[in-house]
Amino acid sequence: MNVLGATAVGTNVTVNGDGNVYRKGTYFRKEIGTTNSSAVWLPLTVLAGLDSELGNLFIPGTPESYNYDDDGNLTSDGRFTRYCTGRLCYPV
Repeated sequence: MNVLGATAVGTNVTVNGDGNVYRKGTYFRKEIGTTNSSAVWLPLTVLAGLDSELGNLFIPGTPESYNYDDDGNLTSDGRFTRYCTGRLCYPV
């Protein structure tokens, strides 16, 4: 997964505490690796000088598994589960 951004030239940038970030002018890039034999919520922290961004990345499992009910409705996709009645599907 690549984290991309831009900040002023010379600003120190860290991604998840790692300062080994590729810089080209104002742009920066950091590749983040993870094992994803199952779905993963990967926490993400980007610090650029006094600015910070916090968030999460959803990395689907490999391979992704999809489940369907008898009517062909998608009931789970590795991230969300749904319950379907007739034409309507509801998140669980």
